[in-house]
Amino acid sequence: MTSDNCSQIRRHRIGLSRDKNPDYYKIYDRFDLIMQKWNTINKQLHDLKQPRVFLFCQKSRLKAFYQPMEDLQKDFREWDALATKFLYNPNFTFIKDEERELGVLHFTNLLSNMINRLNINMFIIADNFVKLQMNHKNQVNFVIAIFATAISICGLSLAIYGLFIK
Repeated sequence: MTSDNCSQIRRHRIGLSRDKNPDYYKIYDRFDLIMQKWNTINKQLHDLKQPRVFLFCQKSRLKAFYQPMEDLQKDFREWDALATKFLYNPNFTFIKDEERELGVLHFTNLLSNMINRLNINMFIIADNFVKLQMNHKNQVNFVIAIFATAISICGLSLAIYGLFIK
């Protein structure tokens, strides 16, 4: 790339005024809020310690995530509908000396990337939560199997003892 091409690229001026584009910045600000909620919940999910054998109170710890996850999903659905509607019918107001076509392409591409990123993140957090639930259920089944095995061994030993004592 020559220096003429670089200077030509740098000449493009695309900026969006927050005052003149409240719809776009409302979507942008809500994206930031949803991502903050997502980060908080996902961090708590990752920090949740899964006990190996003693599963007391683990189910209640998992239930504590139900309401925040539902709230996050509700916020995401509202945001997604708003962002998708704006993406299909963008309404930008540019300053007179800015390049409108390039600005529309740039900011709709940013919005499309935000939508895709948040969709992927919602799948990730749902998957993390389901994995924790399945892990808990598997551990409960494992503990039940261990106790059942111990009881059956005790019953077998009592039966054998009863056979030989007679």
